[in-house]
Amino acid sequence: MGWDSVSPFVTGKYSSKGAFILCKTSNPGSNDILALDLKSGEAVYERIANLAGKWSSLADGTEETCTTPRLGLVVGATDPEALKRARKAAGPNVWILAPGVGAQGGDLLDAARAGLNAAGTGMLIPVSRGISKAANPGEAAL
Repeated sequence: MGWDSVSPFVTGKYSSKGAFILCKTSNPGSNDILALDLKSGEAVYERIANLAGKWSSLADGTEETCTTPRLGLVVGATDPEALKRARKAAGPNVWILAPGVGAQGGDLLDAARAGLNAAGTGMLIPVSRGISKAANPGEAAL
């Protein structure tokens, strides 16, 4: 997958839209590929995060300081170190969708500390199973 695979989702008739790229999943097997070290010294998932920031700028038509990123990342909340490294690689403006809090064992505070940008934003943390499977979903949502 490269820019040629991603660009149709964020350019042309979709230039006002956004998309999320799978960066680092929560399952242990993701380390088989996504945590491999590249010659550059970064892990595969860090390269993906870095490219998301660069590609957002291409989609936006701006320099690498894109303030309205078109691409976000999916990084599992069960791995705070991966969240931290992905945030650093992607930069402060790329949004991170971090599933895995609750039923999958991710800790909300650990994930937020690792993945939020300096402004305290830039993350979407779903806790859907914790709500939908609760005895009282309405109360669990609050």
